[in-house]
Amino acid sequence: MRVLVVEDEPALAESLTEVLASPKANMIPTLAENGVHALAMIEQARRLNRPYDAIILDLTLPGMDGMDVLKSMRKASDMTPVLILTARRTLADKVDGLETGADDYMAKPFEADELLARLRAITRRRGADPEAVLPTCGNLSYDQGKGYFTVGGAVLTLPPKSHAILQALFRRREQPVSLDFLTNMDDAGSSQESVHTQVSRLRKKLQDVGSTAEIKTNHGFGYTLSASANKS
Repeated sequence: MRVLVVEDEPALAESLTEVLASPKANMIPTLAENGVHALAMIEQARRLNRPYDAIILDLTLPGMDGMDVLKSMRKASDMTPVLILTARRTLADKVDGLETGADDYMAKPFEADELLARLRAITRRRGADPEAVLPTCGNLSYDQGKGYFTVGGAVLTLPPKSHAILQALFRRREQPVSLDFLTNMDDAGSSQESVHTQVSRLRKKLQDVGSTAEIKTNHGFGYTLSASANKS
């Protein structure tokens, strides 16, 4: 498993790479010392068709904050599993990181065994392991490498905005996603009415193609993508 470590502190970066490269972990770590470098390496790996299987991301980085790195990735529809590893320990920081698209959040200092367990867990959930099946919600699947959804094996064609909303919901499937997050996924932003309209169209599209995934409304908060218990 190829893991990009985004960490600017030399001693900690060395420790992380040793943990990941140990016989117990058997992973292949690569180091990026800042956010700009990380995004360049992620893009290069994508162009070479060798995307990273997971990313360990510090938040306090020189020049470009780790949260901005994560936002840039998700804005570019990069669904690579991300584990935030940071000294920022408040609940607000954790919620912000997860809402922005992180798959897990750990505070420093960390235990190596817990880090490896969480790293393996997020790659299993996302299907980042090339030997694993594609991540699914009912019969809705997302192919990270190719960047499209399928329903029962058939490609689901969506306009860009709808695709971005479905991606956000799919990342946190079976968990609620706030309306505030959906309206501020990109720099341009969207109105709440626009998001409601896009969600309505997505619901109809999923129903028309026979998807067993459905978008549920969490009144006063947002939406949740769930596998329907009423469909087979």
